[in-house]
Amino acid sequence: MNEKTIEEIDHYVAVFRGTFLNRMTFIERVIELVIANHFCKQDKQIEFIDFLLGEKQISFDAKKSAFYQILGKHHEDYYKSRKAMFDLIDYVQPERNKIAHYMICLTDEAIEKFEKDKTFGLLQY
Repeated sequence: MNEKTIEEIDHYVAVFRGTFLNRMTFIERVIELVIANHFCKQDKQIEFIDFLLGEKQISFDAKKSAFYQILGKHHEDYYKSRKAMFDLIDYVQPERNKIAHYMICLTDEAIEKFEKDKTFGLLQY
């Protein structure tokens, strides 16, 4: 195995993961703020997020469900006009979990593919 190529793959995947996860974190924070804004006065929203919506208390899927229900019931026109964006969030969420938790595939075949077209694979185990 080419050690330099493995380092290049590692760096490439780290940058990709960081960028992707930062964007997903931004989306999650917006969802949390919408939920908090719906249920709390402004001076209590951050506490609501910290105490109830934090990542250890409620899953992203549960937050997303509440977010969709709030928008669907109280901001129906907005919800309908942004349906494609919400569908994209639903599509990307399982990929986010893989990107966050799977290992880089470093088989000879995967390394060759990366050298050819800068694509990489991930492995669960």
